[in-house]
Amino acid sequence: MSEIPFGFPVVHRHHPRLLVSHGENLENHALYSISENQHVDLHIPELVSKQAAFTSYGWLVLIDLERRHDDDCGCCLLNILSCERIRIPHNPMRYESYQCILSRPPTEPNCYLMLLPSRLHDNGYLYFCRLGDDDFNETVKYFGNNNTVSAVSGFGGKTYVWMGDTCRLFELEFYGDRMLNIVPLVHVAEEELSTWQLPGDFMDFIIAVDDGEILLVRAILRMYCDVAYFRVFRMGKECVEELTSLGDRALFLGKHGSTVCFADGSSSSGVKRNSIYYYWCNDQNLYVYDFEDRSTTPLRPCTVKGRLFFMSWV
Repeated sequence: MSEIPFGFPVVHRHHPRLLVSHGENLENHALYSISENQHVDLHIPELVSKQAAFTSYGWLVLIDLERRHDDDCGCCLLNILSCERIRIPHNPMRYESYQCILSRPPTEPNCYLMLLPSRLHDNGYLYFCRLGDDDFNETVKYFGNNNTVSAVSGFGGKTYVWMGDTCRLFELEFYGDRMLNIVPLVHVAEEELSTWQLPGDFMDFIIAVDDGEILLVRAILRMYCDVAYFRVFRMGKECVEELTSLGDRALFLGKHGSTVCFADGSSSSGVKRNSIYYYWCNDQNLYVYDFEDRSTTPLRPCTVKGRLFFMSWV
């Protein structure tokens, strides 16, 4: 594949692309297109030895997990078009990777950045800071020790968190001087989400859709954390509805962020309708899950060099 300079290639935006960072120092980067089933190699020095996770509003979050760049904006927001940087605190960068959410465009006042550790079990605290702060706060003092943040999503200035242990959905509202208001939205009876057909562990994702719809996606896991099947629920204040079809939509899941796009199944879009695209744990493959027949097809975005790699939808 050809190599291109920074920033990102401006091609079709019918669906997200997959950014793969790999190599001993994460010095290699590739951008994979589902519709074209190919990748381009990127030359982006700013990404070397950092986790790069897309958030929203055209910004990447760069996290220097080993603190090699304390004096070089090792942890920062990076605009993928203008190359503008906004520094963020280094702490609590002690986990292997994070999902990142912005409350609003970072060029606006009182923008907050939220980090959710991307561990498979007991994700724990949601960390947040207002841009310009020297430290992160953690939500344990708001939610208490018995409420584990399992998933987070944001759209249109609203931020939602899902508590998997207690099956509760909340909206976060920031106000004043780094104050956080927790607004309960939905409490789901555990039996409504219980697994069927194939018992096992599970992992939850939430996706805030552009029309105000909130989707809870539950991945039912086999042994060794492989996905057996998915269940998708539409979260409403009055009721929770399980979806039997995604229609002309495709979901894109990952531990560094999830999203949704329109998919009519045409050859021009290249995205399969009624499907879930996901990357998983320490697996180098991308998977396509057919929501109708529950079949799974593996894809290989690029050849990964070394054992260290990160993936993120952008």
